[in-house]
Amino acid sequence: MTLANIITLARLALIPAIIALLLTGRTIAAFALFLTFLIGDLADGALARARRETTALGEFLDPLADKLLAAGLLAAFAAQGRLSWLAFALLAVPQLALLGGAAFLSRRRLRIFPAKAWGKAAATVLAVGLAMTFSALPGYWAVIYLGIFLSYLAGLDYLRLLLRPAKG
Repeated sequence: MTLANIITLARLALIPAIIALLLTGRTIAAFALFLTFLIGDLADGALARARRETTALGEFLDPLADKLLAAGLLAAFAAQGRLSWLAFALLAVPQLALLGGAAFLSRRRLRIFPAKAWGKAAATVLAVGLAMTFSALPGYWAVIYLGIFLSYLAGLDYLRLLLRPAKG
């Protein structure tokens, strides 16, 4: 197991703690763990590339962690009345499709596509929107919906890659 994958697994382990802290009113502690999660996201990718240790497991787990955190936080914020359940539902559709597609490809031992530009943009915009939501900064909902829109574009891009005829 690579160091980058261990960091990614630690990020996955943070998700329930972040959600629990948020739902029990410990917003500052939840936000601190959220920032730790984001720093870990930067670190695991940088380590994997620097050490030339990118793995299929990492390519699957890293976006999984991002998607689970985004969905969990949107649900928690909706439960608190900070966001509508519509935001959660709209995000859940492309995220579940992407996760289902990755699981399908993995079971068939086909290549899982690493994050592409649209997926990275969606994850980044969602992270900014989620950070803004913690403190209810003006316009946070618009940033969340932009991130959701970018998630749909990412999903279409991955579908295009999947349906593309194999070369030669």
